Amino acid sequence: MSPTAFPAAETATAPAPAVDPGPELDGGDFTLPEGGLDDDRRLRALDAVDEYLTRKRKHLVGYQATQDMQGTALDLARFMPNNINNLGDPFQSGGYKPNTKVVERAVLDYYAKLWHAERPHDPADPESYWGYMLSMGSTEGNMYALWNARDYLSGKALIQPPTAPFDAVRYVKADPDRRNPNAHHPVAFYSEDTHYSFAKAVAVLGVETFHAVGLEKYADECPLVDPVTGLRTWPTEVPSRPGPSGLSWDGPGEIDVDALAVLVEFFAAKGHPVFVNLNLGSTFKGAHDDVRAVCERLLPIFERHGLVQREVVYGSCPQTGRPLVDVRRGFWIHVDGALGAGYAPFLRLAAEDPEGYGWTPEAELPEFDFGCGCPPPDTARWTWSPRSR
Repeated sequence: MSPTAFPAAETATAPAPAVDPGPELDGGDFTLPEGGLDDDRRLRALDAVDEYLTRKRKHLVGYQATQDMQGTALDLARFMPNNINNLGDPFQSGGYKPNTKVVERAVLDYYAKLWHAERPHDPADPESYWGYMLSMGSTEGNMYALWNARDYLSGKALIQPPTAPFDAVRYVKADPDRRNPNAHHPVAFYSEDTHYSFAKAVAVLGVETFHAVGLEKYADECPLVDPVTGLRTWPTEVPSRPGPSGLSWDGPGEIDVDALAVLVEFFAAKGHPVFVNLNLGSTFKGAHDDVRAVCERLLPIFERHGLVQREVVYGSCPQTGRPLVDVRRGFWIHVDGALGAGYAPFLRLAAEDPEGYGWTPEAELPEFDFGCGCPPPDTARWTWSPRSR
């Protein structure tokens, strides 16, 4: 035996035996007959679901979701007899009174403070925050932001509260800009590490990506070179930073700021408004895009191409006949809070008091919120929605 070799029994512990998590649920147990399930079958079906979830909860891996819900269940079970619904604006009590809007507002104010947003909400103060708690999680937060960005960048009139009873909210499109045919044609940019639901939200809301617009209007003009083929072909998403292989698959998961700047410069020069999505704690790598670096890199581009301030005409005043004009930005930067926005503020608080918390960060902490000092996307109001998974 080699002097450097040792019997396996002396150097390694035998791996724990694999645990069979058991079978999946049988769909046949839940088939609903015309008359519904009788009491016995209904109880057996519910027992089967209970057993299945209990078993799966013990063997869940690969998802960043806590399964320890017993404390919450015991604490909140008392509210199950109530049909609670926080209909509409959380800052208006509304007509449906079995609601918990006062709790919702308290949570919003708590996160507004953590994220350096102007608080409390004040309808008379255009710089104060507005938000709501989501019912369907992260995808809804991105869709809400994308919806606002689409209407803002495409020149639709900013929504104002109705001025008289029974007034309806009207969506007014901007007049065509004869000097710039792309003035109301926003283009979306997001990295290849962005959650796949964002691509779905873009499609649902009819926002075109730089890839789609590039293929349609500028097929042979891509400013980037594909690192694999060496060809100038439009990538589907903005490349992420490369890793040791020279490609992004083993990289850190952050957006490639240089590539983003090149792409944004190209479309801004063509007259397109720009929508940029950044990630804070991406789903698959937990990566944080450098929000400040992106803002500082893109702001000179926006200034060069007149996107910091631009006039948008969306009709004429019915009383005076004068044009209705907004002065607004031609860009919108959205941060998908993903897995990071919930805990990143606490890292910052701990870093500010290393003796009190007994912790000093090993790397620079991400900046992402309203305290970042980046130009806000909307001169009228910042809207944001606390996200949860």
